[in-house]
Amino acid sequence: MKLPAPKMFHNHKIIFFLVFTLVLISRAVAQSGSDFTAFEYYQRGLQLAEEGKVKPAIQSLQEAVDKDDQLADAYHQLALLYPQLGTVRSRLKATRALERALKLDRNNIRYHLDMAKLYLKKDMPGMAKDCFEEVLELDPYNAEAYYNLGLLKEQDMLWHKDLINPKEHVVFHFADEATDDMEEAREYFINAVESEPQFALAYYHLALIQYELSDYPSMAWYLKKAVNVQPTNKDFHLFLGLAFHRMGRYDSASLSFENGQQYMSDKERTLFSSIEPLLNSATNEHYSTLKSNKSKNGYESRFWKERDPLFMSDYNERLLEHHSRFAYANLRFGKAEKEIEGWQTDQGQTYIRFGPPQSRFRTRPSIELTFNGKNPLVPSTEYWVYEDFELRFEDLYLSRNFKFKRAFYPENDSKYQFERIIEEVPELYVPDFGGKYFEIPGLITQFMGDAGKTEIELSYGIASEMMSGRHSDHVSIKKGLFVFDEKWQENSKTVVETPFVFSDSLLKGETSYWLGKEHRKLEPGRYNFAFEFLDQRSGNVGRYLNKLEVRTFPIDRLAVSDLLLAVDVQVTDSTKATESLKTKPSLFHKFTREQPIFVYFEIYNLQLDKNNLCRYQIDTRVSPVDKEGDSIVNLVGEIFGIGKSKPYSLSTSYDYEGNSTKERIYNSLQLVDARPGEYVLKIKITDLNVRDSIKKDVNFEIVN
Repeated sequence: MKLPAPKMFHNHKIIFFLVFTLVLISRAVAQSGSDFTAFEYYQRGLQLAEEGKVKPAIQSLQEAVDKDDQLADAYHQLALLYPQLGTVRSRLKATRALERALKLDRNNIRYHLDMAKLYLKKDMPGMAKDCFEEVLELDPYNAEAYYNLGLLKEQDMLWHKDLINPKEHVVFHFADEATDDMEEAREYFINAVESEPQFALAYYHLALIQYELSDYPSMAWYLKKAVNVQPTNKDFHLFLGLAFHRMGRYDSASLSFENGQQYMSDKERTLFSSIEPLLNSATNEHYSTLKSNKSKNGYESRFWKERDPLFMSDYNERLLEHHSRFAYANLRFGKAEKEIEGWQTDQGQTYIRFGPPQSRFRTRPSIELTFNGKNPLVPSTEYWVYEDFELRFEDLYLSRNFKFKRAFYPENDSKYQFERIIEEVPELYVPDFGGKYFEIPGLITQFMGDAGKTEIELSYGIASEMMSGRHSDHVSIKKGLFVFDEKWQENSKTVVETPFVFSDSLLKGETSYWLGKEHRKLEPGRYNFAFEFLDQRSGNVGRYLNKLEVRTFPIDRLAVSDLLLAVDVQVTDSTKATESLKTKPSLFHKFTREQPIFVYFEIYNLQLDKNNLCRYQIDTRVSPVDKEGDSIVNLVGEIFGIGKSKPYSLSTSYDYEGNSTKERIYNSLQLVDARPGEYVLKIKITDLNVRDSIKKDVNFEIVN
């Protein structure tokens, strides 16, 4: 049997023919390509670069300069493309290409500008500065050169601004250098906008300089210029909002922040208002479990509402502060060229949570001689000092990119300290309304109201030192009473502007408090209750804020109001029962032994007998508040006749008679023999007509 050799040979011939044909075609293509002129290679390289094909573009441009080494524009384009490869060698090739382009066309301004930018990418600011100055020698009105020189000086200003150089017992500061850098930077930026009035970024950086100088009106003026040039630039709007916020123009700040959000992506907008940067691990874990947008929005709404420092204003100052901090963190600590958002950095996160530190300073990097193999570089360290803690950031790689200072021992590790601090203090914020922000001492007493509602009486005191006037002065105030449900949804709101009427005062220590009262009728339930007071002359703002559980008063059995302790109760001439008594509440429940203690309360639903009379008994007892350990000590002392004397106590019992189902009672006590300490007043009311009883108590303190 013969093998099918001829068929196999025939297949080999076909394969050989195809390979030969492909070789001829490729040679023809190569021969055809070799006929391209240098300019054609250059044009082809530009086209490939425009299509994003970096390596083929570089190859084509290299063919162009190989054919014509006098083609300066081709070298220039190579210099622009090489850095996109992202290697040290490619940046070196870019430098050589630009050097060749400049050798061929020494007066080409574009080449000098791009060479300067290349030096900036290589972190060689000195060489970049020389290139920009060469541009200005060729073109004294070149806005781009002025702008970049301004950036270099701005960076030096920010570096020198908080810099110190501690040497033994002497600390050198660099404030003069920072001032010089600032003046030069400002001059460069002004020259940029004079050369090109539409240069928006120059206005923007002029604003940044004004921010560091705390000259917020000038900052806002420059930013308005920038916004007019680029109205859709979100950063310009945000930074303008920051300027307005620092000026106390909260309406304008709120509007600028809203404008900035219009030009954000959905992701940016979510991050801008996110509460995650302010949560600790426990609350963040709970927040992250919320799946629906409705649940998250509700949580966020409650979060901001309970942190709003002034309900009577038209905006949430805490939310505006958050937006301001977020804007500054992104602008000051972000690295746009490296796509690093400021809020992602260690310093940015710290600033958003805690705001600007009370003081901030930075040490210079140095070299120390070591003989143990350790790194001789001592990095620059930046210190942020707050009232109760300090955080440190270091620049390990001399890149001016500061991160938390790390250490082997936790007490020296700032990242560990930061994480520990935010578990207890997730955020810091001190409101600033131009005056002082203070807490108002207050006392809530609950009485039975009409139609199933409860009458809430808030007694409060304003420290006289927080008032801008005295008895004879006209003091204009603004006050508001606010009620929210337990989820911080608004229930009611009352805001009025009125002259303040000086009336009763209460003395606590050396501080005198002017007294006032507010009333509100509420359905039984849980509420967040707030009262605010603004002295419009001084800008001082006071607030009383409390979680309130409104009682249910039954209508078919004996009931009693809260016990109101007062330093005085007076009978008035009013014919109205509710105004026939004038009480002066004791806001702090502190009394001296010589001071009478008045107690006021109301009894409801007393039963009338056949003669339409109510008969009831009131038992009163005053005794020390039981404290852990007191009872056993007193018992031992009494048994053996040693130790503490017998605790002071007072008991009384009286029968009363009236002709109403509701009785308004006030009594007075004087505890002359009582030792200083905490006491409890217990009252038991018994309806003698039906033998029904009810109890109520209140704590107070006897002081020397």
